[in-house]
Amino acid sequence: MKIIKEEKWRYIWMEDAGEQYLTFLSGGPVEIDYSVKLTPAEIQRIEKDPQAIDALISELMADHGKLLQRRIVPSKWPPRA
Repeated sequence: MKIIKEEKWRYIWMEDAGEQYLTFLSGGPVEIDYSVKLTPAEIQRIEKDPQAIDALISELMADHGKLLQRRIVPSKWPPRA
């Protein structure tokens, strides 16, 4: 597993077996972690502008039904060292 970009306590963008994933925390009084497999369009978007990760997280959180359809359970995290 390769970490592409990480912002501690916010998100981690990683690659595993040729696929890219975004795992992020919900924020708020109860933290929930969500993992989604990124689409080619999403990958292209955040490769062009890494700040787009925050916008993508906001979009996913705004459409809870869509987020739950894409959610990977259990969430993907890099192995602990």
